[in-house]
Amino acid sequence: MESPAPEEPRPLTDIERAILDGFLSFGFPGVEELRSQVPTVRARPSCSCGCGSIALLADRSAPASLRTSWTPLEAALADGEGGVIGGLLLFTNDGYLDALEVYSFTDEPLQLPPVDRIRWGDVRA
Repeated sequence: MESPAPEEPRPLTDIERAILDGFLSFGFPGVEELRSQVPTVRARPSCSCGCGSIALLADRSAPASLRTSWTPLEAALADGEGGVIGGLLLFTNDGYLDALEVYSFTDEPLQLPPVDRIRWGDVRA
């Protein structure tokens, strides 16, 4: 059986943009370049499990960040009662925004949450 073709890249949704803005609201080396990439970013699903993880495709003519390795920025995801049920990872690669991953501590895949359910804490650079 042949794998389905990847979806065409599309503009970011409001939630995706708000999550990127949340991650990039922290100060760390290379953040200004990552912020400048956001208006150029297109997205497509990146996982077949049904979660809300997406691949990020930034225009390579935008300035590259100092964050050249595939290192994530991380935040916790809370349920309606405030318990942590998973998290979010924002990956960069070669100085460009690369992926936004949502993971679950349960067996159920999670969608990207509203920003008010994200515990940003201290996003490590």
